[in-house]
Amino acid sequence: RLEKTLKSFTESSGSLKYVDMLQAIADRKKQVFELSLDDLHSVMENELADRIQSNTMGYMDQISKLIDENMPQPSPDADFEKDTLDVLNEDREIGADGDEGLMRSLPPAMHRRYQLVIVHDGQK
Repeated sequence: RLEKTLKSFTESSGSLKYVDMLQAIADRKKQVFELSLDDLHSVMENELADRIQSNTMGYMDQISKLIDENMPQPSPDADFEKDTLDVLNEDREIGADGDEGLMRSLPPAMHRRYQLVIVHDGQK
């Protein structure tokens, strides 16, 4: 249910709030993914919002995995220089260090370029 909301939640301006946020993170224009429990309430996901609010830490990993699965590739016109994390990830992907399984064995948090923040009632 949360994935559907992330893919389809529309702001009053007509933009897809979370889709745009994911793209901004992929393009390295943004480093924080801010999930609003108020947005969930507004699309009648009250039970889910309440569960996340009462067990935030328990949902952080699940929500991060969902974000990872839906993270787009950087835009073709994204302008950023490769950093140390990019180089290390590329080396691990191609097995340059001789251990092809290393990339899969690292925790997903080691590859994330965002911080997940869950807000409620306009808190930032």
